[in-house]
Amino acid sequence: MQLKGAPLLQTVMDSFPKVRVILDHFARARRLSPPDPEMYFAYSGTAAAHLAKGNAEEALVWAVRSLALNNRFDPTYWMLIAANAHLGRMTEARRYLQELREMAP
Repeated sequence: MQLKGAPLLQTVMDSFPKVRVILDHFARARRLSPPDPEMYFAYSGTAAAHLAKGNAEEALVWAVRSLALNNRFDPTYWMLIAANAHLGRMTEARRYLQELREMAP
């Protein structure tokens, strides 16, 4: 499986103590460029930061937004899988895992 977008996830995880700063940066990006066609990147990053904070419900909200803008971005699926699993929604987590496997074998 090719891991597109891995630097995004690595940046968030490496910066775990700075998650609040990361969330602020993604919020600023959303404010400065709301019609940006690549806003899915900021949404997925926001989801990753919320997961790092332990807020799976909020992570899921942002991952779903990211998916709506680009359903071919691997990190969005990672967030959907992890957030759903953390929330005990294993059926949903498995569904997104299957979609990711089909998209990026």
